[in-house]
Amino acid sequence: MKQAKFVVAVRDPRDQILSELEVRIRGEDGALDPSGVQFKQVPGLIRKFQSYWEPLLAATRLAPERFMFVRYEDMLARYDETLAALQGFTGLSDSTFNPAGAWTRYAATDDFIPNYPSYSPFYGGPLEPARAGRFRTVLRPQDLELIEGECRSFMDMFGYEAAHSSPARSAAGGAGALPGERPSRI
Repeated sequence: MKQAKFVVAVRDPRDQILSELEVRIRGEDGALDPSGVQFKQVPGLIRKFQSYWEPLLAATRLAPERFMFVRYEDMLARYDETLAALQGFTGLSDSTFNPAGAWTRYAATDDFIPNYPSYSPFYGGPLEPARAGRFRTVLRPQDLELIEGECRSFMDMFGYEAAHSSPARSAAGGAGALPGERPSRI
């Protein structure tokens, strides 16, 4: 494993946290309630997001040349350039990947995956531009501000622009920063 390379998919934390919120709501057999009661889960989801990324970013400092971060939004906006960078990093060919088509699937997964709350009809499908930036129309301003404040360093690291200029801090229990230098990304 000393020569293994790691490609890490990155998603805008606002969309990721919104997606996690929707997964929890589906698990409760509910729908997103604009009145805000379900949005009380946002601070915990921010902590979950940070707890995932903190050790991963720490690992990149040990061997940064073995990691490549690819933003989902770049796959949508700059597919050819992003794919070329992936090919250069991994040495693999894109001859079998079709971004407009469904992924190769295995029959065994078709039976149990739809039963999980995290299941989405987009799973295994083509890249879906409508999934990027949904936070702009779904998240409440106060939740957007909280996420941006707590995830500011991550957003800066991966080039995500804030929608709010005065970020809230520490409501999710963190200092708003993730450790590490800016990792290599496309």
